[in-house]
Amino acid sequence: MTNGPDSADASGGGVTDPCGEAGANSTHGTDGPDGPDGPDGPDTPGEANGTGGANSGSRAGEGHGPNSTHDTGNIPGTGNIPGTGNEPGTGGAHGAGTVPGTADGPGGEDANGPGGGGGSARALRLTWAQPEDLLGHELRQAAQDGRDAAGIAARWQAAGGSAAPERAGASARPAGPALRALAGQLMDELAALEPPSAASEPTDLAAIRAACPDWPARPGPCAPGLGDRLHAAWLGRAAGCLLGKPVEKLPLEGIRALARSTGNWPLDDWFTERGLDPAVAAAHPWNRRSRATSLAENIDGMPEDDDLNYPLLGLLLLERYGHGFATVDVAQLWLDELPAGRTFTAERVAYRNLLSGVEPPHTASYRNPFREWIGARIRADVFGWTHPGDPAAAAEAAWRDAVLTHTANGVYDAMFVAAALSVAAGGGGPAGSAGGGADGGERVDACLEAGLSVVPPASRYATAVRTGIAAARQAPESGPAGFASVVDGLHAAYGDHHWVHSLPNAALLAAALTHARGDFTGSICRAVSGGWDTDSNGATAGSLAGLLAGGPRALPARWTRPLRNRLATSVGGMDGTGFDTLAARTLALAVPAAGPEAARPAAGKPDPARSGPVRPEEPRQPGTEPETGTGPEPEAGAGPQPTAAPGALAGLRVLDLATLFAGPLAATLLGDYGADVVKVEHPRRPDPSRGHGPSKDGIGLWWKLLGRNKRNITLDLSSSGGREVLLRLAAEADVIVENFRPGTLEKWGLGWDELSAANPRLVLARVTGFGQRGPYARRPGFGTLAEAMSGFAAVTGEPDGPPTLPPFGLADSIAALTTAYAVMAALAGRERTGRGQVVDMAIIEPLLTVLGPQPLWYDQLGYVQPRTGNRSTNNAPRNTYRTADGRWVAVSTSAQSIAERVLRLVGRPEFLDEPWFATGAGRARHADELDEAVGGWIARHDRDEVVRAFEEAQAAVAPVYDIRDVLADPQYRALGSITRVEDAELGTLRMQNVPFRLSATPGAIRWAGRPHGADTDAVLSGLGLSRREIARLREEGAL
Repeated sequence: MTNGPDSADASGGGVTDPCGEAGANSTHGTDGPDGPDGPDGPDTPGEANGTGGANSGSRAGEGHGPNSTHDTGNIPGTGNIPGTGNEPGTGGAHGAGTVPGTADGPGGEDANGPGGGGGSARALRLTWAQPEDLLGHELRQAAQDGRDAAGIAARWQAAGGSAAPERAGASARPAGPALRALAGQLMDELAALEPPSAASEPTDLAAIRAACPDWPARPGPCAPGLGDRLHAAWLGRAAGCLLGKPVEKLPLEGIRALARSTGNWPLDDWFTERGLDPAVAAAHPWNRRSRATSLAENIDGMPEDDDLNYPLLGLLLLERYGHGFATVDVAQLWLDELPAGRTFTAERVAYRNLLSGVEPPHTASYRNPFREWIGARIRADVFGWTHPGDPAAAAEAAWRDAVLTHTANGVYDAMFVAAALSVAAGGGGPAGSAGGGADGGERVDACLEAGLSVVPPASRYATAVRTGIAAARQAPESGPAGFASVVDGLHAAYGDHHWVHSLPNAALLAAALTHARGDFTGSICRAVSGGWDTDSNGATAGSLAGLLAGGPRALPARWTRPLRNRLATSVGGMDGTGFDTLAARTLALAVPAAGPEAARPAAGKPDPARSGPVRPEEPRQPGTEPETGTGPEPEAGAGPQPTAAPGALAGLRVLDLATLFAGPLAATLLGDYGADVVKVEHPRRPDPSRGHGPSKDGIGLWWKLLGRNKRNITLDLSSSGGREVLLRLAAEADVIVENFRPGTLEKWGLGWDELSAANPRLVLARVTGFGQRGPYARRPGFGTLAEAMSGFAAVTGEPDGPPTLPPFGLADSIAALTTAYAVMAALAGRERTGRGQVVDMAIIEPLLTVLGPQPLWYDQLGYVQPRTGNRSTNNAPRNTYRTADGRWVAVSTSAQSIAERVLRLVGRPEFLDEPWFATGAGRARHADELDEAVGGWIARHDRDEVVRAFEEAQAAVAPVYDIRDVLADPQYRALGSITRVEDAELGTLRMQNVPFRLSATPGAIRWAGRPHGADTDAVLSGLGLSRREIARLREEGAL
C-alpha cells in the first residue's frame, strides 16, 4: 500500500484538497499506472477555466492522483477529457473544469452540467469519504458477511446510484445533494443489520479471547540477537514493500506478463524495464507514481509508503505513551503527526470521524465500509517486534491500535500478524525452542500457528489463513514455479472480494510464507507475485522472513543494498532515518517475555546497550579475580554473535586487506560499531599480528583483540582466481582498507582504476608509512619509524637521556583512529556526490598532528622543543611523584587555580605571592623548587592518602596504574571499559570495550579474533559462489 502526496483538486489546478483525488489517494495509497489513450473527447465550453480542452493529457490518469485502476484515468471531466473511471477511452462530456451532474442525481444538469455553462467552478473530489462512494463498498461487504441488503441495493440503483469503483477512491461522478443524502441514509440502515457472522466474529477483546481455545497461555523464550533480527525485519519490510510497489493494482496476468517479458519469472528479483517488450508495457503499465523509484534501475533508498509510515507511527506511539497505550492515544498521535492526506480507506474514514467528533471505537464502524480491509495489518509489525516471544501481548497491543479503524476480520488481520511476528522476533522456533534446530518450514509453521491462536477459529479470517496454508502444502511443486497454481486457486476462491480486503490477502500471505519455508527471497517474491495488495503483502512477508533470517547480513545483498539505509517519510521528523537506527529504537522498546521489568538494567549495572555477548566487569576489590561467566561461543565459520542493538555503522561492508596494526585497527574500529568487516589474509601467510606478542596455547592474544568483530577469509590476491573473487567482494563493499606498498595492488590488477570500475561508490583507504607519493613512498613503513621521524621521540625522555620510543604502537594506533575518521568523512562525501574516493593515510602525519604547535614555534620563533622528562615547558608542578608506600601519583596544574590549590595543600602558600607564580611559563621556570615542595609532601603520605587529600582540595591528581589497577578501578567498571568476551578457542577473555558510547546506536564486541580462514566458505557462498567453485579455487591455491 503506497502513497504519494495529495496535491491538487480534480480539475488539475486551483483548490488544494488534502484528501483529494489528485494526490495519493489510492486504496492504501498508490496511483494506478497510466492507462491507454482514450479517444479524444469533444471540445467543451468553459475551456478558459479548464486545463486545456479535450485532448490535453490524452493518457488516462496522467497528471492526476493514484486512484485509477491499472488501465484507467482518475476523474472524468477534469479539464481535458481523458478516458474515465474504470472504462478507458470513453472520452466523455462530463464538463471541462466543472462539477458535473450536481443536481438531484447523476446525469442531472445544473448551470454547470455537461457542456459547462460558465465553466468557472472546479471539481473537488474527496476520496474514500463521500457517502455515494462508500455505499457500494458497504453493499459488497454486506453480501460477503451475510446481511440481506437486496432491498437497500434496489433502492440505491433505482435512485440512479452506481456500484463502488473497483480501484479508485471516488466514483466517476460526484452525486447531487439528494443522492448523497440517500447514500448516507442507506449506509445507516445497513449498519443496523446484524450479520449472521457476528457471533463467530466478535470485535470485543474479551469475546475474542473467549472464542480462542488456543489463546497463548504463557510467553515463549526469546533467543539472543534480537537487535540483529529487528534490523533484518525493518530491511525486510522495506524490501518486500518496494518489490510490490511498481505492480500495485495490476491484475495477476499483468504482473506475470511484466516479469516474464524481462526474464524474471518466476519472480526472483526487482522488476525492471530493461528488455521489456513495448507491447507488454503498453498493455500493463507500471504503477505510475512508483515507476520512478521502485524498478531495479532507479531504486535509491526506500521511497515514502504508508506500509512504512505506519510502523514509524507505531514507534512514536510506544515512545510517547508506552506499552500501556490506549486507543485514544493512537487517535491523538494521528491528529498530532499524521497528515490527513496520508490516510486511505478505513484510516481516512476514521480520521474523518475523529474530526467530526466521533470517538473510538465508533470511529471504526460509523459509515466505514473498509473496516475489514487490510489497513490495520500494516500497523501491526511494531507490536510483534517489541513483544518477542509473547504473541498474546503482541496481539492485544495490535487490537488496541486496530479498533480505531477496523472491526472483526480487519482487527484479526492485525492481531494475527502481530502474534506471528512476535514468535519470529523471539527466535522463530516451535514452542520452547527459541528457534534452535527448527528448519525454515517448521519455524514458519510455528509463527502462523501463533497467529491463528489469537484469531477466533470459526471466523472467515481463520478460514482464509488455513486455506492459504493448505493450498501451499498441496502445491504440485515446491519451487517458485509451483506457487502459480496456488495463486490461481486462491484467486478463484476469493475473486469476489476487493483487492485490498483482509481475507484474500491473508490467504495469500499465509500461502506465500508456507510455500517459501522461511527463505527470504522466496517469501517476498511469492507474496508479491500473487497479486492483490502487492506491496503490503510483500512488506509483511519481508518482515517475518527477515526476523527468521536472523540479521541483516543473512539477507541477500540485492534486496538490501539499494535501500541505502535510508527511508523517506513525512512522519515525525524521521525522513532520511536509517534502518539500523530504527532497529535500535525498536530494540529499546522491546519487552522481554519475562515482562517489562526484565527490560530494565539492574541498579548499578553498566549501560546494557554497550554489551551483547560481552559483559562489563562487575565491581570487585583490588587483588581479587572476577567470577568467570558463560555464554554462547561463535563456531568457526558461523555467523557473528548478535549485538545488543545495531551499531551506528550496521549495514556498512568493509574489506580489511591490511596487516599488522594501523590498517587492521582502523577496520576493527569500524567493526566495533556494527560494520560487517571481512578480514582477507593470504592462505599460506597469515597476518603477522596473529603471532605478535604473548600467546596462550599457541594462540596469539594480540590477534584476539585486533581481529575482533571480523569474519576471516583467505585469498591469494596475486592469483587470477583471488583477483576475481576480490573484485566481486569489492563490488558489494563500501570500504577497503589496505596497507601494501604503493604499486602492489596495481601490479595485481587491483588498483583504484579496477576497484572503482567494479564499484564507483567504493572508498579505498590506503594506509602506509609515508603515503602514496614522495621520495619515501616505497620504503617499508612501521609505527616506530613514524614515532622517530614525526618528532615524537625527540621530545620524549629525560633531558640528559636518549630520545625515547613508546613501548606500544602509538603511531599505529593514532593512524588507525585517524583512518577510521577519514573513512567516515569519505563516506559522508559519497552521500553528496554518489561516488567513492581514495583515502591516502601516511602514518607519519597523524602523530605529527597531535604534537601540537611545534612547527609554528619553529617557524615564528626558531624554537625547538627539548626533552623535559615528565615536566612541561608550559606549567609546573607537573610530574610523577613517589608516595610513602612506594607507589606513584601524577600531578597536573595546567589551570592557575589548580596550581594554587596544590601549593596550599602541601603547606607552601608563600609561593602564591611570587610574581613568577602567576603564569604557567613562570612556574615552569621554577619547576625544581615546586617539585621539591610538592614531591616532599607526597613522599610523606601513602598513595591513597594523597589521592584523598587532593580530591578534598579539588586539585588534580591521579594514581599511576598498571593494568591490574585498571581492571580493579571502579570508574572503569562503571563505564564498562573492560568486558568479557566468550571465545571458542580460549574461553572467557577480558579486553577493552568499544572506545566510546552512543546512546541510540551503540557498538559491541560480537566475537574475538577468529581462526585463520574460519569464514572463507560462508563469505564466498554468500557472494554466490558454489561449493564446486570454492573447491576449485582452493585447489588452485587461491584460497
